[in-house]
Amino acid sequence: MLAKFFSAAIAAALLLSPLHALPASADASPSTEPAIESTTESTTDTAPASTTASSTEIPTTEISTEPTTETTTEITTEPTEPALSPAKIYADRIYTEIMGQAPDEATLQALASSLASHETTVSAAVLTLLESETHTNRLTTNATYVTLLYRALLGHDPDPAGLDHWCEHLRYFSRRSVLRSILGSGEAGALIKEAGLSRGTLSLPEARDQNPALTRFVCQMYLAALDRMPTVGESNAAAGDLLSGTRSLSVICLDLLESDAFVQMHPDDAAYIRALSLIFTGAEPSIPELTAHLDALRTGMTRFSVFLAYAKSERAAQYLANHGLPDACADLAYAFPQVSANAKYYIYLSPSFDASGLGYVYAGQILTVTGLQGEWLEVSFHNRTGYIHRERVAGYEGEGIRVLPVSNIPQSSNIGGTPLPTGCEVASLSVLLLYLGYDGAGKNLLANTYMPKGTIGQTDPRYAFVGTPEYASSYGAFSGVMIQTCNNYFNAIGSTRHTIRDISGADKEALYAQIDAGHPVLVWYTMNCTTKRTYGATWSLRRGTSWTEPGTGTYSFTWRNSEHCSVLVGYNRVKDTVILADVWANSGAASGGLTEYSADKFFSAYEWLDRQALIITDEAAPFAPGDVNTDGTVSALDAVLMQQHLVHGVPLTDAGAKAADLDFDNHITAFDLSLLKRKLLQT
Repeated sequence: MLAKFFSAAIAAALLLSPLHALPASADASPSTEPAIESTTESTTDTAPASTTASSTEIPTTEISTEPTTETTTEITTEPTEPALSPAKIYADRIYTEIMGQAPDEATLQALASSLASHETTVSAAVLTLLESETHTNRLTTNATYVTLLYRALLGHDPDPAGLDHWCEHLRYFSRRSVLRSILGSGEAGALIKEAGLSRGTLSLPEARDQNPALTRFVCQMYLAALDRMPTVGESNAAAGDLLSGTRSLSVICLDLLESDAFVQMHPDDAAYIRALSLIFTGAEPSIPELTAHLDALRTGMTRFSVFLAYAKSERAAQYLANHGLPDACADLAYAFPQVSANAKYYIYLSPSFDASGLGYVYAGQILTVTGLQGEWLEVSFHNRTGYIHRERVAGYEGEGIRVLPVSNIPQSSNIGGTPLPTGCEVASLSVLLLYLGYDGAGKNLLANTYMPKGTIGQTDPRYAFVGTPEYASSYGAFSGVMIQTCNNYFNAIGSTRHTIRDISGADKEALYAQIDAGHPVLVWYTMNCTTKRTYGATWSLRRGTSWTEPGTGTYSFTWRNSEHCSVLVGYNRVKDTVILADVWANSGAASGGLTEYSADKFFSAYEWLDRQALIITDEAAPFAPGDVNTDGTVSALDAVLMQQHLVHGVPLTDAGAKAADLDFDNHITAFDLSLLKRKLLQT
């Protein structure tokens, strides 16, 4: 850029400098432009003087034609430098402003050529300059950084309001996020377009830049708890955990309030309450509010109970919603779940066997856990706070233990409908749907209206329930039937909120991972995890009927005695047990009873029933041509379901109908069934 200015100055100086008068003929007109002699050698005017006659005598003067060195001037000029290209001007500006020095000619030419040819985008070039050692060694402040970006990308300084905005932004987010915002502005885009360059894109790899609302909330928690902003590492770690689901807002908050740093800085209860109020309401607690919580803590309430009072309050929910944040306590039902008692026990007024009792809890009765004190669980009991020793319940969160708050529905009682002596599968599906908020999904409705059923001796349990669940002489059904039952129900009520998924084959850790993700699992195993495994009736079945394998010919199917289905709701790694909403084991108990089994015995029984497992998630069903039951795989079950649809009018979900239309003609016909069978044979 400086070279350009110097060239222009030289040209101007040449135009304005006085020139030597050159000899001319007597009849020549004055020249309108100065003549400039050759830059390589001088020339001599050899034309003779004019002698033209006139009627009036005019004195004449003899002019010598001899060349003289005194009458000629030699002017030497340098070639005028061509104007810089827009790309070179732009390259010169971004380099000079970011690096703090003008580029040499070779560097400028290389940068300009790369930008002009679109080999390099402006985003990439600027980022490279900003990450260079020359720039980073300048150790610019945030204000200086913002200013040089404005000068480099927009050609002017920021106004005071803009400078303040970006400096405040940099308290929470990375410098790269500011660069991307300024590069993405309309003003920067216009200048880049005018120079004929490509803007390009800029990613934001740091977790703290991904969700501004979450990051600001994390910073607010640190300010409230530790009176300081988080470091870049702390901010990225917390934001990354929130985005991945590794930790929730409530867990991050609890980690801060229970940290050594917080305890050392704020050991008193008043500081704890103040931090909670600032985090979940954005304001200091009122005097009555502070006094009430302090009194509660002095009379035995735990700090965690105060935490719940704030985190689960309507004020907190509204405050978080106003800031575009999720429910901070969505996970607390899992961190401190409902549990069931193992037998008849006292609930105590304080965490001691010597304390007075509040009353009895009975086997299978559900308790809501509100906190932990050593080996004791703080529970809600008849609207009062009580305590039960952790060894007296089926499970709790912590130390490798997790139990989802699933309430049981005994299959052979009048709870949740009339008894279903052989309906463990549909009763367990009802437990799962009720847990997800489908209040109308009673076990009898599912069994009578939505579950496919077939005649004993003519039905394969992979395709329909064998018999009728109201009768003890009936048999049961396998996972594919429950997928169809659930999809029939979803289709009937028009629900698209959830999708049933087949995760059959999942091992121990895979099932535990589903529990960790908040998904109870429908599982098949032997009743009571019995190790006595025998085979029952064998049926000769004809292929191609409503409830058998597709194709032709016959095949046999042998029933496995003690087949059973329940809902896996938790695990205890300490005792190496699993916790189930076992609809059979609690048939005589009150609603909500859970059962604990040895993990070794359960997984052995689960293996014998072919590791059948289903979950219901809020993820959209994946589309795959032929996946008629939308369980994520294409199998013979899909062919049977399509056959049932064509022959008996069994309804399909919207996703299932789309998958069944294999020739994409918007109609489901026998030709689609033929295509599906061909697809199955090829695989």
